[in-house]
Amino acid sequence: MDKFLKNSKGFTPIVDFDEVMIKSKHSKEPSSKFTTGFTLIELLVVVAIIGILSSVVLASLNSAREKSKIASIKSTLKQLYNQAAINQAENGSFTGSNPSYSNLTCSGNLAPIVKPLEDQGIIVKCLSLYGTSLATSPDVYDGDDYQRFAATALIYDEGELKAWSVDENGVVKWDTRSVTSTGTSLPGNDVSGSNTMNWTTANNACATNGGRLPSIEQARTLSHAWRQGSGNTTYTPFGFVARHYWSSTPVPSSPLSLAYYQSMSDGNLNGVSQGSGNYVRCVR
Repeated sequence: MDKFLKNSKGFTPIVDFDEVMIKSKHSKEPSSKFTTGFTLIELLVVVAIIGILSSVVLASLNSAREKSKIASIKSTLKQLYNQAAINQAENGSFTGSNPSYSNLTCSGNLAPIVKPLEDQGIIVKCLSLYGTSLATSPDVYDGDDYQRFAATALIYDEGELKAWSVDENGVVKWDTRSVTSTGTSLPGNDVSGSNTMNWTTANNACATNGGRLPSIEQARTLSHAWRQGSGNTTYTPFGFVARHYWSSTPVPSSPLSLAYYQSMSDGNLNGVSQGSGNYVRCVR
């Protein structure tokens, strides 16, 4: 076949079809090594690698979500306390409760602050305490009325309780670990659900690892938040026992001999001799 065809503008080179056909007849079949697919072992290895990478990515994602949720809880609790303090300064009372132990809701101006957490299934409780019987430093003093405020947020997921509280000292996390009371009159006793301590020993035990006993408001809001979160069946948070737990608050009328405890069986607050043996949980 001619290698050139003539067109109106002259000769233009085109493909030599005879040459192409000859080369096609003598071309070799592709090597089998290039047509062989993945072996079963290779496929399994690939699947295993994908599984490992997926688990790593998922774990990192869950960790990031958990950190974000915790940061949101701490930030919200700070906002709650700051807003309550502003309302107290302006109106002479904390927004969110009346002068009663029984009111543990975050209402009024506090409700919009709490809602983003509640939308995530996080339980939040607020508490204002009024009265000269609770007068301990550093309380807010307004005329003849002493006022205290605290709030607690808790998460209960897959058998684990995580809780944070805020009061005038800032945001703290409830500690569910055991703490050894070294350097006290009862060395070796651990701060856990199975041991009791007197008030001085409990204070020293919590301070050993940088913690402290919870305030009466923190202990009370945790107990009532758990009751709400557990479907109003019990005041005893997971990991606690239905007994009395020390607070850091002494009874004002006898600050050297009496201190308040929180009942995890009925949610009530009472004063008792500091030499009594009560259960302990620290915050830090």
